[in-house]
Amino acid sequence: MHFFKNKRFLIIIILIIILIIGGFVFYRSSKGEEKGFPFEEIKKGTVVEEISESGIVENSEKLDLGFDSAGRIEKIYVREEEDVLRGQELAKLDTTQLEIQLEEAKAGLKVIKAQQENTEVSLSNAKKDLENAQRIAKENLKIENKRAIDAIEDSYLKSYNVFNVINDLKEKYFERGDWESITMSDEKNNIEKMVKEISNHRNYTIDSSTDDIEESLLIIQKSLLKIKKSLEEIRKIADTSGYQKIISDADKSLIDNQQVIINTAYNSIVECLSRISSVKATNKANIDKIQAQIKEIESQLKGNSNGLYATKTEQAQVQISLLENKIIQSVLKSPADGKIIKIYKKEGEVAQFGEKIMSLLYSKPFEIKVDIYEEDVGKIKVGNPVKITFPALPNKEYSGTVVFINPIEKVINNVVYYEVKIVPNENIKNIKTGMTADVVIITNERKDVLVVPKEAIHKKDDKKFVNVLKDDGTFEEREIKVGLEGDDVWEVISGLKEGEKVITGKK
Repeated sequence: MHFFKNKRFLIIIILIIILIIGGFVFYRSSKGEEKGFPFEEIKKGTVVEEISESGIVENSEKLDLGFDSAGRIEKIYVREEEDVLRGQELAKLDTTQLEIQLEEAKAGLKVIKAQQENTEVSLSNAKKDLENAQRIAKENLKIENKRAIDAIEDSYLKSYNVFNVINDLKEKYFERGDWESITMSDEKNNIEKMVKEISNHRNYTIDSSTDDIEESLLIIQKSLLKIKKSLEEIRKIADTSGYQKIISDADKSLIDNQQVIINTAYNSIVECLSRISSVKATNKANIDKIQAQIKEIESQLKGNSNGLYATKTEQAQVQISLLENKIIQSVLKSPADGKIIKIYKKEGEVAQFGEKIMSLLYSKPFEIKVDIYEEDVGKIKVGNPVKITFPALPNKEYSGTVVFINPIEKVINNVVYYEVKIVPNENIKNIKTGMTADVVIITNERKDVLVVPKEAIHKKDDKKFVNVLKDDGTFEEREIKVGLEGDDVWEVISGLKEGEKVITGKK
């Protein structure tokens, strides 16, 4: 009985160990660890840019409202003592010129996109031209290969015939054992050796590679040259005093004819080498020219910031965005619920940037004043949503809105700040002046964009890089372009695709 109890205890221990190991493996898998590298898969998500700060609750004051740009006031939609709601349009500047500029900018963007499309067509045509040039180059070389093979075959036949003629002459005249006979025998043997050399390089088909053909042609050229020199030596022997009268004029003429025949074969081989070299040079020049065109077009179509059309498109989009923002800013909206207590301007008058147009009295009794560091204030706009918490009212979060950004700086401990006013969107019970409020201002938000964890990014010379995990367990360093910065992620503009894996740490 004691044995069975120990056995049951041992089984339980083993099961616990298996569960622990399995849980660890699952944990590693869920955290995204593969081949020893912790990684995360690139997915689409939401990037929220936020600024956190603490402020003080104060009694609401009247708020002077003005435009964020200068212009002629086209319309005032409210009257003094009129109640207004948050977001309600109060006045509007004349945007005729801005709208004309916006249409021109949009038309310019269409032109850039049309040019890009034409360039893409040009790239496609250039790639077809390259394919044609490569095909023609191959066909031209094939033709020269055929000519070279014919020339090699002709050289073999001519050189073989020369050997037979010289062999007959040797047997006919040079069997005395003297110096001339020995020399004749050596030259005949040399010709025979060269004929065999040529024979070794004559068995090529039309599909033989050009490089092989050229090598054979060079060897055959040397062989024919050696045969030419042997024939010259034999002709000299025929004119020596010992054989001048022995060898008939007809046989001397026969030797001369063989020299002409070999010289013709030699010139034919030289011509083949020259034609192949010329065709290769022409082919290379044509192909290099088209490849250079393709490279130039591809550089224009690059998706990164170095591409011509990418740069033009980005500049046009920035211009469009600026004009659209100016048109939006030409409408003065109420930053909160309240009452218009004073209007200082009339329709048709010119309003300067930040000039007081009308005054608003909040319907809420309290506001929150926050000092924002100068590097962050540029990200904040009137109307930004705000998350508000109070240490005195724990476990509750309230919403609010940025209603005012003071253009005049204040210096605290030699650091420049700007005062920002925030109004809660609801009446909050138990709130009192002097209370501390922790605020999170949402300055920007991008949804359904590719995001990359901050811990995956490293910097070099003001550029950002990530290590992309490859299927074989290695990684490649890749430059990326980022957009909006969130608390723990960056928006990916270029350099990464959805589904790729980036390394977030070391093994």
